[in-house]
Amino acid sequence: MRLSKLNMMILHFLVTSIFFYFEAIIHYNIGKKSEINLEVPTIDDNKKMICIILSFSLLSSLTCYFIEEMINK
Repeated sequence: MRLSKLNMMILHFLVTSIFFYFEAIIHYNIGKKSEINLEVPTIDDNKKMICIILSFSLLSSLTCYFIEEMINK
């Protein structure tokens, strides 16, 4: 099975979002408690983190898409 360009971009977006989220939780806990763990932040902090993560994941996915398009031309 071969994925379309759109499907690949969506896959890249989802994978990046998930990894960025776990990284953000670790950074959050280091800043709040000076320790590495995966304790979920408050709802308000979580919403902010998710919005930032999704924004940067989208930028990352679009950048990779356009770079691939430029290379393939």
